[in-house]
Amino acid sequence: MSRARDLADLGGSADAGGLTGRNLIINGAFQCWQRSISVSSQTDSGYKTADRWYTNASGGTYNQSQQTVTLGDSTIGDFKYFLRHEVTTGDDFTGILYRIEDVQSVPEGTVTLSFYAKGTNPNSGHFEMIARQDFGTGGSPSSDVIQTAQDVTLTSSWQRFELQITVPSISGKTLGTDGNSYYQLQFTQPSDDDSSDAWTLDITGVQLEVGQTATPFEHRSFGDELTRCQRYFCKSYNYDIAPGASGSINNLKGAAAVSGGTSTANRPFWSAGQYPVIMRSEPTIVLYHYDGTSGKITGSAFATYDGSAVNIGDRGFNIHPTGNVSNSDDEDHYAIFTASAEL
Repeated sequence: MSRARDLADLGGSADAGGLTGRNLIINGAFQCWQRSISVSSQTDSGYKTADRWYTNASGGTYNQSQQTVTLGDSTIGDFKYFLRHEVTTGDDFTGILYRIEDVQSVPEGTVTLSFYAKGTNPNSGHFEMIARQDFGTGGSPSSDVIQTAQDVTLTSSWQRFELQITVPSISGKTLGTDGNSYYQLQFTQPSDDDSSDAWTLDITGVQLEVGQTATPFEHRSFGDELTRCQRYFCKSYNYDIAPGASGSINNLKGAAAVSGGTSTANRPFWSAGQYPVIMRSEPTIVLYHYDGTSGKITGSAFATYDGSAVNIGDRGFNIHPTGNVSNSDDEDHYAIFTASAEL
């Protein structure tokens, strides 16, 4: 069941009854953007901009960007940012997805999804919101359980939508051995609409909570939300520098893996990279030279060396060159990195 409510009766940003911890969505207010604040003309799927939000290209082409809520805009409440997902070439199933770690995190029974949205609809005249239970891979897990799609029709003005979802029991199901099960929410162009027409989705204030009632959005501080996001993705770049940014020595402000010279030519060195929080699983590490070249590390006088991440764990990893490095006593080496343990 879906309905849009009059924004005047939502009661601002105060949490109902002082309850906290009820929102199962991380970064539902789109505060955290570690990767980038915008991308354009994208045709591939992946985590592109706002933390924890995955884009399913599905044959479409899209732009995505951080947008700022008009200061003092009373129609939407205490939100600063929203995500603009702008599809320039549509196709069925193209849209945005959110995956909640561990399929068991969303209990059997009724849950309520609420969010603010506006924009232009796909050719079919509406979006689909589909929930899915995924039991992971490896060891013959149970097949995904896909729930009935619910229609969402946007206008050019903000509305708050509330959708009640009946979550099936997982009794008798089998989890995969990879530990990567999840509960997925997807906002997409409908499955029976393969039109290439353009559309735009503006969205913020996404909340999933147990029960049949949508409460006011649970606002969390930026620091709290960023820490939650870093369990899945982090970087050693400064927050406002996108991974792979090119040509700036200032990138080294976020450098990890510093090693002094040894005065012994062609001697490999080792250093440690550490994440700000314990990550969900052993992540995929990408190393960068200060100029943005991946798979490289920076040496004395900003020389370039090949490097790799080894001994990768959920707390940190080691870095060393993949070839010989000529060191001198006054030489340091730097590696900037990203670490991803996304679902």
